[in-house]
Parts: sequence; structure tokens; C-alpha cells
Amino acid sequence: MQNSPFNNTMPLVKIDVRSYPEFDGALKNSKSYKQKFKSIASMHKIGDLITATYQVPSDSVALQEHYAKNAFLQSILEYSLAKGNALTRLKKFSVSKDG
Repeated sequence: MQNSPFNNTMPLVKIDVRSYPEFDGALKNSKSYKQKFKSIASMHKIGDLITATYQVPSDSVALQEHYAKNAFLQSILEYSLAKGNALTRLKKFSVSKDG
């Protein structure tokens, strides 16, 4: 994961939750939504959670950080998907916060 674009030494940038794009469920808007979402998530240092190669850590300290980041990501996803039907698919993971 050292070569990941999400592992940078830049300071954490304060970004309002409303900076995340909202997705209306239209397929034509999905590509730009994903790109914008990934970009802002990387600034929040949670971009690694949404990569295809991400693996849940086994170390207890890293695992606790993972759970905290995952809960934040879940909240962001619920906000950004609120206008579309994708939210119903995400809501089934709201208890475990691993959507």
C-alpha cells in the first residue's frame, strides 16, 4: 500500500461534508460522481477504504482506526446517496457500517 495515491504526507484538509458529490442514481452521472467522491475521500484520508485492493487490517490498533474511518465513510455515503435509490442498498449495511 506504500505506492497508493492515498498515502501521502499532506496535512489533513478540512472539508465540509457537503463537499462530497450527491448521486441521483442516473448511470450517466456515475463516472463523474465516482471521480469526485474518490478525490474528496483521499483528502479526508479515507480513499484507501474504497480501493479494490484494500484489506482490513488484523492489528488491533489499526483495526480500531479502520472501524472509525469506515463509520465516517458510511455516513458520507449515506449523505451523498440520499437522493437516489442506491441508498436502499447501502442502508442494509448501516448496522455494521461496512457498506
